[in-house]
Amino acid sequence: MPSSVASSSRSSVAPSSVAPSSVAPSSTAPSSSAPSSSSAACGNCPSVLVSQGRPVTASTQMTPAANAVDGNPGTRWESNHGIDPSWITVDLGSNKALTQVVIDWEAANAGSYQIQGSTNGTSWTNLKSVTGGTFGTRTDTHAVSGSYRYVRIYATARSAGNQWGYSIWELKVYAQGTPASSSAASSSLAPAAPLNIVAATASTALTPAANAIDKNGGTRWESFHALDPSWIVLDLGSAKTLNSIAIDWEAANAATYTVQGSNDNSNWTTLATRTGGTFGTRTDTLNIAGSYRYVRIHATARSVGNQWGYSIWEARVLGW
Repeated sequence: MPSSVASSSRSSVAPSSVAPSSVAPSSTAPSSSAPSSSSAACGNCPSVLVSQGRPVTASTQMTPAANAVDGNPGTRWESNHGIDPSWITVDLGSNKALTQVVIDWEAANAGSYQIQGSTNGTSWTNLKSVTGGTFGTRTDTHAVSGSYRYVRIYATARSAGNQWGYSIWELKVYAQGTPASSSAASSSLAPAAPLNIVAATASTALTPAANAIDKNGGTRWESFHALDPSWIVLDLGSAKTLNSIAIDWEAANAATYTVQGSNDNSNWTTLATRTGGTFGTRTDTLNIAGSYRYVRIHATARSVGNQWGYSIWEARVLGW
């Protein structure tokens, strides 16, 4: 059974529930006020938070990229150390009329970075360039504009004194909302949030399936070795509208698996398929949709080099 470390080698203090009292980079003039409540394109439409709970990817991750959009100021994304540039991208699901980006940096932050937008996740437009950022926990607030689905923080140089990588407590992207002319329109603005998983069961368990939902990044579910396929089922208690799933795999992971949904724990619908997964600790974030009570991670092939079974530190399902 491979051994691996779930958390970063550095310790740090999470930011308080209010913005840290540090100075923003000298090259910008961030405003401490909330996002603008009006825009030329949308009359009196409010700016709403559109990034929380959305799928994210990163160039590297010592701690999961999903931590930067989970709404929890005590968890953070951290890149691998000593790699410049590094980046983190949030997928807003569709093009949004952007108004503001707020970055709660941990002490290991960027001296220089760009905020970029994209409609396809491949071609990028620079929305803001920042230089002169200083080491230490700080919050940078930037006005941005344009209609984009993807927003990327592209860090090119660490701040002086930062011997590690890049680390963000929370990345918050705001965009123009639709006027709330009905309760349905209003509810559509609510960001996806982590759903409560009431129980977990698995095909086999060398360590308990419940370890994958205990919110402890140091405990894990592990299946019996060399059994393909193997699976774990997450019970949400009742049918929920699903948005995405994040899986913190231990080194013994799946190269190929499907995420499936069910309302009777018997008949399953495939919601997402993953292939080409590589051996080693990693976090996979997949878009899923539909209304289901049960979510199953059904692993069919182990990654090359995995002589053991399937092992998950934590699984998180987001939705409404």
